[in-house]
Amino acid sequence: MKTTPSASPAPSTSAAPTTAAARTAPVASTASRPASAIDYRSNVDRQAREQKSVGGILTILVYSLIFLFVSGACLATYGMYVITKQLNQQSVTMNDFDQRYSTDYKDINGRLVITMDNLTQAQATIAKQQEIITKQQEAITKLLAAADENAAALRQERATRAQETANIRSRLKDLEYTGPTTRKY
Repeated sequence: MKTTPSASPAPSTSAAPTTAAARTAPVASTASRPASAIDYRSNVDRQAREQKSVGGILTILVYSLIFLFVSGACLATYGMYVITKQLNQQSVTMNDFDQRYSTDYKDINGRLVITMDNLTQAQATIAKQQEIITKQQEAITKLLAAADENAAALRQERATRAQETANIRSRLKDLEYTGPTTRKY
């Protein structure tokens, strides 16, 4: 801020002016204007420069805000575009997934029906084999019982034969000791 000293209302009697404003200003203009007019003019000039400075700063600030707003709007629009595109892709992906799921579901159901048929056939085969195994076990049980009976009969026969053999031996010994005279050929 530039302040200029006020000039005296009465003209100076000395030959050289004492103030800087009086030196720079023409003598005729200072005499016709009062000193307060110079102060107003310098204040107006100073205020005009300050207003220009503040106006420049405010202009920069307003343009910066407009730029930020436009940039934000552009980024928001781009983001909306990207999100819309991704949602459309996701929708297409979900439709594709649903189609694949239904196709796989049909395939799996077809395989399940085939597997259930195979399982039913396998269960029928297992039931037949279990019946055969049961019959074979019954036959084996009968054979084991018959074998046990045969073994018992063989043991009995062996015991009987052993007894007969023992009897024959004892008779043979008795005959040998009785002598040769009693024997007939």
